Amino acid sequence: MKEVVRSFEGLHFALKAFSSRLTIFRGLKSIDYPLVTSLGRMKWFIEMPIERQERIMFDKFKQRAIPVLEFEPHDDWDWLTLAQHHGLPTRLLDWTLNPLVAAYFAVEDDTFAGDSVIYALTGLKRVDVRLQADPFSLQTISRFIPRHVTRRLTAQAALFTAHPQPGTAFENYEGLERIIISGSVRRELKVDLYRYGIHRASLFPDLDGLCSHLKWLREDSGHDRSKSDDRTSKLE
Repeated sequence: MKEVVRSFEGLHFALKAFSSRLTIFRGLKSIDYPLVTSLGRMKWFIEMPIERQERIMFDKFKQRAIPVLEFEPHDDWDWLTLAQHHGLPTRLLDWTLNPLVAAYFAVEDDTFAGDSVIYALTGLKRVDVRLQADPFSLQTISRFIPRHVTRRLTAQAALFTAHPQPGTAFENYEGLERIIISGSVRRELKVDLYRYGIHRASLFPDLDGLCSHLKWLREDSGHDRSKSDDRTSKLE
């Protein structure tokens, strides 16, 4: 996008350009953060190809997670989803079908001074896991819709992209565009999103999400108390 978003109205106008149901979104706190998987962002302490490091972690996760599983994974796509959900670095990248969810993750840290970004990705082919049973043999970057749906994935309208080269930044795809959010409106936009039902408690429907949200409502960082109107004083 040519213009930087400086208001909720500006964000709404920018998002209207993406009307396709095949468009997915990802919000990042800083425009300087590369669009790369958690696996690609790791700082490795052993000199070894990233794919080998990935398989070691993934295999150990499968071996040791069994005693605490709440559902039975059917294949390695299920296992990857589970690993990504619980914080293991993987070749998956989180996206959402809801652009306001992406906006929230872009501005969630309302103490950060720099500009944020929402990536909008259109036209990426969906992987058929029935035909592509092995995620580690995938040849092209693809959309992946997980079979196992948790409350968090549902609340965030979440899905993934799967990356055959997890250490390579994903920024040159022809269907990828950026919406830049000015750091000057980060707090204001976070409050606007709250008023539309997009906040930590709604996106993380568990006790941790609720407590984080209640803490934000009581903290100065949650909103600008210097404003004279009651726009932020009635956040409950």
